[in-house]
Amino acid sequence: MCYLLDKALGFTENQHMSEGAAERLYKEALQTSYRKGGEAISSEEKVSKQAVKDLLHKTIFPPNFQIPEQKKEVEYLYIDADEDHYFLQFQNKKEDIERDDRGYKKNGAMTKLIYVYEGIEPEAPKSKRKRLINAHYFSAVGTGTTKPCGMRCMRI
Repeated sequence: MCYLLDKALGFTENQHMSEGAAERLYKEALQTSYRKGGEAISSEEKVSKQAVKDLLHKTIFPPNFQIPEQKKEVEYLYIDADEDHYFLQFQNKKEDIERDDRGYKKNGAMTKLIYVYEGIEPEAPKSKRKRLINAHYFSAVGTGTTKPCGMRCMRI
């Protein structure tokens, strides 16, 4: 089914928002939250948090990373590492969580997080909020065991 207004606006058959609206949604959702990303499109029409999440998760970014010819030199380079533990509802399908010999579910998982940045600066001149300068984030998902989770060490 195709609507005449969609044709006039140049939308494809399954396109639900313009490229400009999607761009505003992406920018806001990447900086703050899915909810605020959905609100950034319009003050009257809101996009649900779930719709924003689905749109972001199905996006495939091309691998166009290029190594710069001249390397940047900084006085200090900060590296922070952390991990976040969480519980899975299921592994691949519902009710597939194994139990140990005591009957406890083996559904613990862990995300390892590393962020590398040059320093911290205020978001605005008189703001108390801070932001990281040239931050790069790395993450890997593990099972919560002591086995390595597959995170690759990267040289900077």
